[in-house]
Order: sequence, then structure tokens, then C-alpha cells
Amino acid sequence: MSDTKFDAIVVGGGHAGIEAVRALSSRGHRVALVTLDRLKIGAMSCNPAIGGVAKSHLVFEVDALGGLMGSAADESAIQSRRLNLKKGPAVRSTRLQCDKLRYASHMVRAIGALPGVSVLESELLGFDWERVDGKERISKVLLSDGTSIAARAVVITAGTFMQAVMFCGDERSVGGRFGDQAANGLSKSIARTGHSLKRLKTGTPARLKASTINFANLERQWGDPEQRRFSWRETSNRLPQISCFMTYTNARTHDVIRANFHRAPLFSGEIVGEGPRYCPSIEDKVRRFADRERHQIFLEPEGLDLKSIYPNGMSTSLPADAQVDFFRTIEGLESVELARPGYAVEYDSMNPMELTPGLMSSFVDGLFFAGQVNRTSGYEEAAAQGLWAGIAASRFLKNEEELRPDRSRSYLETLIDDLVGKGTEEPYRMFTSRSEYRLLLREDNAFERMRSLGESLGLVSEQQRRYHDKVAGDVSTLKIKLSSHRHRLSADKMVSLFELLKRTDVQWETLAPMMDTEDLGDLSDRAIEKIEIDAKYSGYLHRVESELKELRRAQAWGLSPSFDVAAIAALSMEDREKIRKAQPRNVLELSRISGVTPSAVLAIIRHPGAIMNPPPENAVPRETI
Repeated sequence: MSDTKFDAIVVGGGHAGIEAVRALSSRGHRVALVTLDRLKIGAMSCNPAIGGVAKSHLVFEVDALGGLMGSAADESAIQSRRLNLKKGPAVRSTRLQCDKLRYASHMVRAIGALPGVSVLESELLGFDWERVDGKERISKVLLSDGTSIAARAVVITAGTFMQAVMFCGDERSVGGRFGDQAANGLSKSIARTGHSLKRLKTGTPARLKASTINFANLERQWGDPEQRRFSWRETSNRLPQISCFMTYTNARTHDVIRANFHRAPLFSGEIVGEGPRYCPSIEDKVRRFADRERHQIFLEPEGLDLKSIYPNGMSTSLPADAQVDFFRTIEGLESVELARPGYAVEYDSMNPMELTPGLMSSFVDGLFFAGQVNRTSGYEEAAAQGLWAGIAASRFLKNEEELRPDRSRSYLETLIDDLVGKGTEEPYRMFTSRSEYRLLLREDNAFERMRSLGESLGLVSEQQRRYHDKVAGDVSTLKIKLSSHRHRLSADKMVSLFELLKRTDVQWETLAPMMDTEDLGDLSDRAIEKIEIDAKYSGYLHRVESELKELRRAQAWGLSPSFDVAAIAALSMEDREKIRKAQPRNVLELSRISGVTPSAVLAIIRHPGAIMNPPPENAVPRETI
């Protein structure tokens, strides 16, 4: 190993580490992936599913840049569902229930097939740096077997493993995941750089023995008839599709939980870390929402060959005996046995505001962080950061300019911008409401949005390009066909089928019988979905795109020192307060003030006297890299 030279070292084989390794490999680097167990690369430590509201957008964007998460989910899916189909396309989302063993196996094979990648089973004890040209720069890492490896770039994706402690009632054990140890030396190295660390908490439910559950009277939740895919890659998935089941807590359940509040480490003060706001434990739900009569539980199989059930919505760190007691008050679970009790994990996390837009340490060049260590939650948020950090590390190694996130292009970049620009004191979760541009940032156009970036970075393969060109060609052909066919609405009014498709009560299935579709060939579901969205939302999208161009064109414009925010009625009191405090000198600085929306920026741009010497109207818009 002392004779082996790597361009970059990625620490952690979770969802962030996988995408960081793939990005670095795709750009021609030799990479070492340091992980505690090579067979647990891509392990689904908690919920055995990929996607969901807004999270699926991240998966499509990662896939658009050649990432691996989407194809692994496609290959291991045992249930597929589209969410929010009765709402607008911006919030429609995909969720795949996965066989967690097959998902991890796919990732192990995928990492093994990447060129220039070596997997080292070890623990990172720490790292060191040196001063080069007046700046601190990463120099080497130290592994638990005593090996010291030189490194020009290191990406830390330690998840929940740094100084990690697991809690189950009054039982405490060292580890970041059931059956795994913690990374105890890493925090010391990070603290020595000057970074501040904060304890956070996450949790996971018990796993239930399927053989001890009475499913007979429970409501089934089937997936959609057709499996939705995340990735452009062809899938060979022929796995049986399964149903999940629904049940509910009740007053008896809540009574048992309340009776054990004094045994909950969350309330006793043993756990001091901030937990995820949007995924509270069941004891936290019962305390915070005391008036709720019941809470929904989704019983989700963890795999086709596994006999364990994941009770989604029942995260807990109560003692194991209390968990058995409250589960047995629930319909269908009257005789349930635990395959494994639930537990909470408390771990060290970074302050993401101490990172650059490329997720590199502000104190040590070449040191990058991604995933839950940056105070986020979820597989998808981790994968997005890992990809971004991998790209940034590669650009650092090639002495290329650091990328700045463009919020108008992707949720991935919205996530990065939120973390490094606004920070978070609790585990961050992505929602569509976090983006000002959500009408533009949809599942169906992820590749269109990311294509230019992906091709400029060398992350888009020829095969991927051909696939998406075929979809775009189908959409174009279909639009021409629809526009050329006329339909009589009344005795004196004819419209094209494309115009008819703009109506909310008209779907593709309504129009297909009205024209000859034989010459269209095998249209993909993605092409049909795209043409419907283009038709129904063209007016909204045109307005949003026009506003976006206006904002980009105005970024370099200076703000007049004499303009008064109080004179602009469209601004809220909060907007005015933040702008007065920040005192931005130009529109770019104005747009980066946390909480000041694009509509507020537009109101200022359009207000007479607010802008100082704007360029002519025909000036070329400034595109954010």
C-alpha cells in the first residue's frame, strides 16, 4: 500500500461516498474508497426505499449526471409508486420500495466495475495537512492498520459514524449503525483544523418478524401497475412486485408510550443532539401531538428473501420491552416479535457554513465533506452531496475553477446553496417548497436541465446521450403530430389536438384514438408525460423562464445607494429588514440574501430608481456557471 498512489481518497461507502467515487473515477482519477465493510457498500441502514416527494427529483438529477443511485433502485425495486399525481407536475414524485440486499449487492458490483477504484477495508483514524504557498492543504490519511497514505484530495462521507453512540432505553453502545463500530478518531482531526462540531441525533424503527404479524385485516397498499424507472439505463429487473400494509396506533399505544417516557433517552437528557424535524420518533410524536388519536404506520417488507418488516413512522429509542408492549396494542401486531429493536444514534456533524460552495473545508484545501456529516438526512440528499463533492474534488485536483451552485438549475444545487449559504441546526431534508424555481425543476426535465453541466464535466456517456436524444425526438415528433391534427369543438371552432391537450380534463389516452399512432413507433412513457406537461403548463413555464432570464441579466447591475426599500410595496417587512441589514451593493448580492425571494428581487429591479446604470435591454444574459 505504501507504493500505491491515489489522486483522491473517499471515506465511507454509503450513498454519498458511492457517488463521490463514481464522479472521480469518471473524470479519470485513481480513487481509494475506505470503508469498514466492503459488503455493506450502499447499505440501506434505515428505510428500504429510494425517492419520495422532492427526494426523487434529486435522484433524477444525480442520474442525469451519470450517478448510480437511480439504476440501483430500478434493479432492486419490489414496488413502484408515483406520488401527488393529482397535483401539478412540479410536485409529482417517484418512490421505489427496494430489496435492500439486492440494492447493496448492485452497488458493490457497480463500484467494483469502476476504473481506477480500490476498496480498502479499514477505519480512517485521522488525517494531516501541510502548509503550501501560505495555505493549509491536505497531505495524508492514517488508517487503523497503521497505514499512512498520501492524498491530494480527501472526501469525508462518514454519515452517522463520527463519535457515534446508539441508544435503546438505558442501554448505550458505541456504533453508527446496528452491527457496526463508530469512527472515533476522525472527529479529533476535524476539530484540530478549526471546524466546529455539533451533536445530532437520528433514529430507526424496530424490525418486525413478518411471521408474527396478522396481515389478514390490514389494508393493503399496492404499487402502480407499471414500474416507474429513475435511470436512463436499461433494467433487467423482473422481481416480483409486493404490497405494503397500513395500520395505526391508538389510544392504548399512546398510553404505553407515555408510561415509558421516563425511560426514553430522548427525554431523560441522555441524548443532547438535535433530531430530524420531519421524521420524529413515535415517543416525540405522542408528546408533541397529544391531541392526535392515532398515527399511521406503513408496514414495508425489507426484501423478497428477508422475513423482516420495516414499520415506517415508528422510529424509537425506548427500551426493547417497551417497544414490544406498544407494538402489541396495534391491529395486526397483537403477537408481534422483534427481529431487532429500534434505536437512536447520536453523532458528530459539521457546520456546513464552514465549507466552500464545492463542499471543501474553508480551513484545509483538498478536504471535502458530503452527506449526513453535513447535517442532512436521507439517502438522496447524501447522494447529491457526494456527487457534488466528487466533482469539486476532481476540479480541485485538475486546478479548475470551483463550481458555484445554480439554484435555478436543480434541487441538487439548491441543497448545496442552502447548506453552505444558510446553514442548518438540524438534519436538513429536501422539499419542493425549498426551491423558488420548482415549476422548472421537475422529474421529467432533469436531463435537459443538467445536460450542459454533465457534458462539460465529462460525466455524460454516449449511451446516455443517445437515450435522452431519443426521448426528445419522440416529444418533437409527437408535438408535430398533435399540432397537425384538428378537432372540431363546435360548429364554428376547430382546434389542434395539441391545443386540446392543454385542457386539464384532457389526457393523452383521450387523444390517442383520434389519430393514427402507428407511425409514431414505441413511444416512451417519459415522452408522453413530457408532451402533456409542455402543453398544460406552457404559459406558466414561459413566464417563469422569462423571469429567470431577467434575473440572470440583472445580476451584475448595481443598486442605487439612494433607493429606499420602504418605497416598494411588494416587499414584506421581513424582506426590508434583511435587505437593510445586508446592504447589498448589486443584484447578485441581493439575490443571495437568505429568505429574499426572486419575486422580491424582481420587484426591486423593476422599481424606478433602484438600479444604477443598467446595461441595455439587448445585453447578453449572464449565465451562472
